[in-house]
Amino acid sequence: MAGLGLAGFGSLSSLVKLQASFNRFTHLPADLLRLPRLELMRVAVCQLEHLPPALHHGAHGGDPTVLPRLAWFSLGGNVACGAPPAARCRGAGGAGRGAAPRPCETNA
Repeated sequence: MAGLGLAGFGSLSSLVKLQASFNRFTHLPADLLRLPRLELMRVAVCQLEHLPPALHHGAHGGDPTVLPRLAWFSLGGNVACGAPPAARCRGAGGAGRGAAPRPCETNA
């Protein structure tokens, strides 16, 4: 699997667990959301700038083909999630004091 970028993971239809935290991924490819057997996805502390629209309404987003078996989704520590609560209170690195955090689903 050497050289297989994150975009290539969407073709791995038997994949059950994807643990890819602490990488430099800036986005999740749309084909990753169609993995029929994926139960766990950890992409925390990467550099994700936004989430695919299908994830904004939970794992399924009303579409039963979007990650139908996903039980655990970890993505904290990404730009798409905003700053952690303590950092928001200090006004460091993100939304700042009193600003609403950006929405992030952390599990399905």
